[in-house]
Amino acid sequence: MTPQALRRLAIVCCVAGVAGMIVTNIRGDQQGALAFGFVTAAGAGVLLLVGVLAPSRRGVDLVIAEQLELEIAELVAAGTDERRLRRIVGLARRLDPPGIAADRPGAAPDRATTLADEVGPTP
Repeated sequence: MTPQALRRLAIVCCVAGVAGMIVTNIRGDQQGALAFGFVTAAGAGVLLLVGVLAPSRRGVDLVIAEQLELEIAELVAAGTDERRLRRIVGLARRLDPPGIAADRPGAAPDRATTLADEVGPTP
């Protein structure tokens, strides 16, 4: 099951649980309200776990994408190999998952070395 499907299922559990708590409480059924409370808590727990274990990806910022394309075009016009440059950009995108700080202690030097190893020597 995908993280997005789990999120949707958890939201449905939360909404149904809250509605169930309200209805059963109005009817005077405390045990039913408690049961729906557990359903709501389980849905909230799943939302928290999915959020921590599989953070949602943000959409592409079109302004930044356009700036990147302009920079690439400028470098290609100056004589840079476009295929190799795009490969470097692709590798750089894989350095850190979205939402994770790139300035973690000790992370940058190891990854920079790996990037240099993957790309190879500069001509």
